[in-house]
Amino acid sequence: MLKIENIEIKHLREVVRVGIEYYEDSRFNKDNDLPLDHDVIHDTAKACIVAANVLVRGVFDDEGKLHGFIQAAIIPFSWNKKLTCAVNLIYIDKCCKGKGYGEKLLENVKEWAKANNCYEVLTGDYAFDTEATGKWLERQGYKKLGNHYGIKV
Repeated sequence: MLKIENIEIKHLREVVRVGIEYYEDSRFNKDNDLPLDHDVIHDTAKACIVAANVLVRGVFDDEGKLHGFIQAAIIPFSWNKKLTCAVNLIYIDKCCKGKGYGEKLLENVKEWAKANNCYEVLTGDYAFDTEATGKWLERQGYKKLGNHYGIKV
C-alpha cells in the first residue's frame, strides 16, 4: 500500500536516489547532456526539505521506498502583488502511474497553496517532460498559459 506524506530529512537518501533517476531520465538532461553532480542534488533536496516556503510531498511504500514526489514553492509576483505557488518538480515511478498518485500530489499542493493565501498554482514546462503530461494537467483543470499551466485556488 502506498501513502502520501511530507518528505523530511530522514528521507533525504531516498530523495537523492529518486532525484538522480529523474534527472537521468529527464528531457532537460537529454537536451543538455550536463554532467550529474550528486552533491548538488543532495544539497538542493536538503534545502527544499527544510525551507519554510517549500512543500515537498512523497509517495512511499510500507518499506519507506519513495515512488514519487512533488516540490512546490510559494513566490510573490510583483506584477499582480499576489502569492503564487510554483510547482517545480513532479515525478511518479512508471510502476505507479495511472493509479491516482499524481492527482493526489497535485491536490495536496492546491490545498497547501490555498492555506497559504496563494492566488494560483503554476507549473512550467521545465517541470514536465512530455506533451502527455500537459494533457494530464489539463484533465486536472489546469489551463495552458504560454509555457506554463495554471489553476486558480
